[in-house]
Amino acid sequence: MTHQDIRSYFEAEKSATLVFMIIGILTIIAGIAFFFLKSKTYIGVGFPLVVFGVIQLMVGYSVYSRTDKQVSDVIYSYDMNPDYFKNKELPRMERVNKNFVVYRNVELALFIASIVLIWLNYGKQNVWLGVGAGLFFQALILFASDQFAGRRANKYTNLIKEFIQKN
Repeated sequence: MTHQDIRSYFEAEKSATLVFMIIGILTIIAGIAFFFLKSKTYIGVGFPLVVFGVIQLMVGYSVYSRTDKQVSDVIYSYDMNPDYFKNKELPRMERVNKNFVVYRNVELALFIASIVLIWLNYGKQNVWLGVGAGLFFQALILFASDQFAGRRANKYTNLIKEFIQKN
């Protein structure tokens, strides 16, 4: 592992969270726009778009805002305190990786719930059909985002493990 590996991981995280926040903002705007349409189905679509858009914005901002400090802390530790990787960074990344498993399971449950809502309300043109459609869209976005983030986290975790073994 090198300084560049560390920077690359955190820069990719920061870029991805910026995109995540933009998607969150766009889904909030779309969700609000759906509230102004006359159809109950469209109003239903708006609820999960706004709720999950706000979550995306908050989570994205949280990760984005702490990334620069993390980069400097980790690079400093790389040079001055290699034990940091064994005692702090590896356990942190192992928690991150475990959390991605939980997130994916929740997202799959949301996806299944959305399909059930759509199936039960297909042809009814009601709020629940819209909620199912909006939830379907958001579950796919969240799942895809976490798939990419999980791959980055696993790669970085493996680099940390290799670094620890060499030191």
